[in-house]
Amino acid sequence: MPVVKDTADLPVQVADGVTETLVAGPAVFGAPVPMRMRRVALEPGRTAALDAGGAEVMAYVVAGGGAMAVAGERHELAPESMAWIEPGPFELEAGDAGLVVLVAEAPDPAR
Repeated sequence: MPVVKDTADLPVQVADGVTETLVAGPAVFGAPVPMRMRRVALEPGRTAALDAGGAEVMAYVVAGGGAMAVAGERHELAPESMAWIEPGPFELEAGDAGLVVLVAEAPDPAR
């Protein structure tokens, strides 16, 4: 049976021009879920340091553009671009139009 959530019921954190909405995970569904997904929205020129806590990350740019920095390397992001990131910290930086990214985290089952 599917579980459908209204966006008004999702946990949201807002700080310094960055809005993070938890769209999937145990806190959303009230049961163990083997992944977590966040919608990260950055206002123009803002940055956000993220760390998936040992999980691999798939990031999908929903809107806007900017850049992603991983291990000191900068990668440009355009609408509908995708990135796979090995476990570890990374940073998002919004361009002139802002940046909205879906960040899906899948923990390594061996950990």
